[in-house]
Amino acid sequence: MNGLQFKNIAVTSLHPLGCLPRVTVASSFQSCNESYSDLVRIHNESLKKVVAKLNKEDKFRTKGDRFVIVDLHKAFMAVLEKKVVEKGLKTS
Repeated sequence: MNGLQFKNIAVTSLHPLGCLPRVTVASSFQSCNESYSDLVRIHNESLKKVVAKLNKEDKFRTKGDRFVIVDLHKAFMAVLEKKVVEKGLKTS
């Protein structure tokens, strides 16, 4: 980031949109929506590729700058899966 002197730039992945209450209401809050989950998975995989490509570019590598992904999906799923075990619900 030209002239700003940041060494790490954080980019967030998408959280599990298919597990949001407004989406899971259709299943009486019992399971995540797989269509939404698939789209989020595709987005997050693409994000990883783009970030890896950016980190290989000379203009960033020579300055020591790098992009890092804050994995919101993994964080949210850890909490949701804990609730699943406690309550016997299903995630997709």
